Amino acid sequence: MLGLLRCLSFGGSRVDAAIASEILRVVEPMAVEAALEAERMHREGEAERRRIAELGLQQSEYDASLAERRYGNRPIVTAATEP
Repeated sequence: MLGLLRCLSFGGSRVDAAIASEILRVVEPMAVEAALEAERMHREGEAERRRIAELGLQQSEYDASLAERRYGNRPIVTAATEP
């Protein structure tokens, strides 16, 4: 068989499994790090949303207290129009 190209064939499942295993071995530490970073960012976002809600509640309580001091128990009429 001089001058002819040689053809080499083998089963691909073992090679595919070896390559997949190697890729996972290399990528796994980065995936864990990315998951931890995503969790940290989620916790920070939740804390920020909670802080904003607490500030809104404080502002509402202050506004209600201020209105009570200004107007006492008098009813507040904002728009009373009768035909």
